[in-house]
Amino acid sequence: MKTILLSMLVTPMIFAAPAVIPEVKKIQVSGKTFVSIKNPTSNLIFCHVKTKSESPVEREIASAKYLELSGYEVTTVAYESNDGHTFVSDVKVSCQNR
Repeated sequence: MKTILLSMLVTPMIFAAPAVIPEVKKIQVSGKTFVSIKNPTSNLIFCHVKTKSESPVEREIASAKYLELSGYEVTTVAYESNDGHTFVSDVKVSCQNR
């Protein structure tokens, strides 16, 4: 019994915030990718926007950004790759409630 109680005290409890699916529009112009993100809720959300590097040319990650969007806010992020072009399909956006 003591072992069970001790393990319950030591085990951290992690609660993940629910994911939010933002409205995302992507445009590619002259090697740059512009990503427009809209918070579809009235809540504050956090978004992680990055480019993936798992491509045939193994490009470096151009950049990764963490954004905080208030209710129904829209923001635009511009990406330019360090080595080659950043393609629309390379940009991934994931968001969650605060």
